[in-house]
Amino acid sequence: MQVAPNISERSAKLLKANVFHSRNGKVKNAFNYKADYVLFPISKAEPKLPYGLTRNKFGIWAINDVDVANAKSTLYDYSQSLIKTCSIPVKAAAIVELLTMPAFLGYSFNPISFWLFKDSEKNLRAIVVEVTNVGRDRHSYLCKMPDFAPIKSTDKITTDKRLHVSPFQTLDGNYRFHFDVTSDYFSVRIQYETPNEDGLTATLQGEFLALKTRTILSSCLRLPLGALRVMSLILWQAIKLKIKGAKFRRRPSPPTQELSQ
Repeated sequence: MQVAPNISERSAKLLKANVFHSRNGKVKNAFNYKADYVLFPISKAEPKLPYGLTRNKFGIWAINDVDVANAKSTLYDYSQSLIKTCSIPVKAAAIVELLTMPAFLGYSFNPISFWLFKDSEKNLRAIVVEVTNVGRDRHSYLCKMPDFAPIKSTDKITTDKRLHVSPFQTLDGNYRFHFDVTSDYFSVRIQYETPNEDGLTATLQGEFLALKTRTILSSCLRLPLGALRVMSLILWQAIKLKIKGAKFRRRPSPPTQELSQ
């Protein structure tokens, strides 16, 4: 695994991610695609951004408060509210970062984003996984070990499913998360387990690179349309499942609570 050289912790990073989904059960389906994410450092002082990445305004890529944090506050203020709501110790949140898919030419869709909380030695202590469905309903899941001990790659963190994500699956079951996160690499494996064994396995993994104007432009050529492309891929997989005979379920109301702990 190559590492990104000399990337400042106060600089935004690019994650060239590989995304894989495999559905279990009677109607099987699997797909693999590339997606680019931005790791954005959260603090009172905004980091210097390369040309092509903007904050809260139109741009080739943009990180907008309205696209995360439920549009209720700035990213920094929302991160502080998460620390308070989740009772994350101060020492376990010395470094806060947001891994998210940037808006592309004004269009945004974040199927999954990750709020990373690390101690001063860069050990991962907590992750808030923010899930958004195509109906723009959103719910977050707190992932942590007892007493906010460092999260290791061998750890398994389980939480009940609360948000309807796919019209071809129920709300039954739970998620089992496996994280492997360093300053140079990010990997998450999510196993959705159901009583009737028709869940799925999803992974998102890749290396962090320095985020520069040329890497943004390269991404636009390599993965055209950005977030709009991802939405199109999701809809295409839904069509495939329908053709294969998967049962369609209406979208229920989202949970009243924004966060599960």
